[in-house]
Amino acid sequence: MRHTVHPTDCIAQQFHPTRRKRREAELHVGEENMRIKRDLVRIFFGLTLGLSCLAQETVSTRNGQHVVLMPDGNWHYTNDVASVNAESALDTVRNYLSAQSWHDRVSLVLHPGRVKPLMESRYSSMRWTPLDYKLVTQIEPRPSRAGWVQVKADVSGYTTTYYLKITKAGYRIDWESSVGFNPISPAEFKALRYIEPTRFRVTAQLDDYYNYEFDDAIDRAYSIKIRIDGKRIGWGYIDKRNKMAPAIFNTLRDGKRHNMVLDLAYLPNSEEGDVFVITKVVNLYGWLVPDNR
Repeated sequence: MRHTVHPTDCIAQQFHPTRRKRREAELHVGEENMRIKRDLVRIFFGLTLGLSCLAQETVSTRNGQHVVLMPDGNWHYTNDVASVNAESALDTVRNYLSAQSWHDRVSLVLHPGRVKPLMESRYSSMRWTPLDYKLVTQIEPRPSRAGWVQVKADVSGYTTTYYLKITKAGYRIDWESSVGFNPISPAEFKALRYIEPTRFRVTAQLDDYYNYEFDDAIDRAYSIKIRIDGKRIGWGYIDKRNKMAPAIFNTLRDGKRHNMVLDLAYLPNSEEGDVFVITKVVNLYGWLVPDNR
């Protein structure tokens, strides 16, 4: 016997609660996929137009997953941004700043075996909170002949320069140079009054303070205010006859603070811990220590 389906049966099936929920779920997934595709298209055309040279890009879904667009046009999901293979310098810095803990940053730095204990000492006592950051560098930088690049980022209102070197695994961050790490603390340097040149990553600023052993040195030396980790540790004096003296003066003559790498030392039998000699200018333009210095 042939069974005839009444139109009202179709309507009832269409609006059955279970089927309706299933259909709503399917529509939600469809809308989410369409949103992801629109974002990926936007990113793709941004890359094509040369607005960025990223090797890959990520967008976030409503449920916290991340969708990664690869250079070949394919895309995949990931729950951990820091685990994404960072093929570009901008990707590496993004993943570093997005890490959920300092442990997640270890795989993104140079010499992780040596640096991990240093990172643990610096971060283990800190409360880890998500960083508010924005990349200042928007175009993928070209590496130097030695494979180095710099990427600037605004992190919680402060501009930070990250130094990266390309490796077989991709770009990795020179953590020590990027955070201004010093193996010897200013407290130790001042307490023991090292007369041997001691290397520091510092923030330098031209000044007019001449005192103690240098109270009459205004005609023969430049006075440089020295800060480490944002705190003033004293004044360094560089002899105007030093071949690097004109360069350091020209860099600091704007009165602003500049990150540098300097070798510092006390005079023998120094009377005051706040004044010392600048024996060598290692890097005038940042905290990276060149391999040959």
